[in-house]
Amino acid sequence: MADKADRMREDMYYIAGKVNVPEEKREEFNRYVLELLYKCGIRRLVKRKVNGRSFNLVEPPKPDKNGIVKFNYSIFEQKERKINTYNMNTCELVTPDRGYNEFGVVMNLIMVLQECYSDGSCYFMSEGIPCDYVDGYLEILHYLFGVVFDMPHRRREWEIVHFFGTVCPDEDVDKIIDNMFASVPYMNGMYKYDSAEVMSTLYLQDDKIHIREATYAMERSDINENSIGHLHELLYMKITDLLKNGQDKVGDYIGRLITMDKKHREELAKREDEFGIIAEISLYVLPPVLVHAYGVAIGKSFWNVWNAYGIDGPGYRDIIRKTGVNIRDESKAEDYMLPYYKAIRRENQDEFLEFWDGDNLLLSEDMEATIEDWQESFRELQVPGNYDTEKELADILTELDEFWNRRYVDLEFVKEVKKYKKDDNYKKALMVLKSTMDEYATWFPELTRTQANRWVAKGGMDVIGYVKMQAFTSLMINHKQRKNIFGF
Repeated sequence: MADKADRMREDMYYIAGKVNVPEEKREEFNRYVLELLYKCGIRRLVKRKVNGRSFNLVEPPKPDKNGIVKFNYSIFEQKERKINTYNMNTCELVTPDRGYNEFGVVMNLIMVLQECYSDGSCYFMSEGIPCDYVDGYLEILHYLFGVVFDMPHRRREWEIVHFFGTVCPDEDVDKIIDNMFASVPYMNGMYKYDSAEVMSTLYLQDDKIHIREATYAMERSDINENSIGHLHELLYMKITDLLKNGQDKVGDYIGRLITMDKKHREELAKREDEFGIIAEISLYVLPPVLVHAYGVAIGKSFWNVWNAYGIDGPGYRDIIRKTGVNIRDESKAEDYMLPYYKAIRRENQDEFLEFWDGDNLLLSEDMEATIEDWQESFRELQVPGNYDTEKELADILTELDEFWNRRYVDLEFVKEVKKYKKDDNYKKALMVLKSTMDEYATWFPELTRTQANRWVAKGGMDVIGYVKMQAFTSLMINHKQRKNIFGF
């Protein structure tokens, strides 16, 4: 138990079970993961030299020759981490260093996708239960991809409970049962309440069954019209009667029944005795209802009885089900979108300029004004004849790191500047960036720019000042918008 508690403290979120994305869906799944990493700012740090100096730069994660994708940085969190990996061949995610901020949110999104796509028992867990606020993650994914992802396994509550009670017994199955309703996604009305699934798990912790008057009055002809609760009570009554009459084989009968398909159960339901009634009830309830009623009748816990049967899997699923009821009213899918920037607690998308198409981002008034200022400054700038592009770039990278502790610059931008170092457009772009960095230094003409930045501006710059620096380099790798604003 101590080991489990330690694990929970170290990693609140994890996958229980096995990631098993079907081969025919793997290409699509991998495409979503790579796009997710890119759109959410997950990058890999690389070292490159500029003008003889070595710098940390970032590039989008991509698979190596073995299909392994490595990443260790979020441009929004601005914290270097140990290498985390995603395997394109197995769709497995390994996160030895993830945290719970911007980087960790993206890892959670990948794990939600793993559960959505996996064929079999695979659950995104939070503090020992299937994550009970998974709708938020689904809404972010809907926003990013325009797709409503489904989590079909979560609508099979008995299979979830069976998995954690037998296949994955390290988890607290009682805690999982208590949180069953909260762990099912309700997004966009995609979940319908299925009493056969839900009610079959709610009884498992009870060691008594209380019979209501209406159940005593039930006739066999009433079985198909009654609730799971009443059928559960009727089962208990019939099993108890059989045991009192010396029919000790009822346990073996139930053990066989829970592995039979519907056709064979229907044949047994033709019997006119209590065994026939039990078989008929099995046409409307899932196996745990039968096993629990029998366990209470003989004074044993549900899991002791279930495990003693030694069956492979959760038993039959082919029952006659009543029409489900929507938990949430149907509505437009757009009502269930959560923009990623809001999920990472940003008020706007000023830091997302590399993804800007001119209309798709919510920019602050300050950023809109700043972009206009950049455009005007770029138009009016004159490049000195002795401008050393690589030296200026190296100086900028050094100051961004030492003075401002801003996010690392994209490798693509640095490679472009070096490639086109004789192009005045790139020189002017560096000059605009430099003037943005020196904006507060101009307030102190009695100091050198280095002194002003190091001693005064570094401690007094507001948030928008920091964001401007990273927004500019972000804009520089958005070729379409860079062309629209600066003309190159």
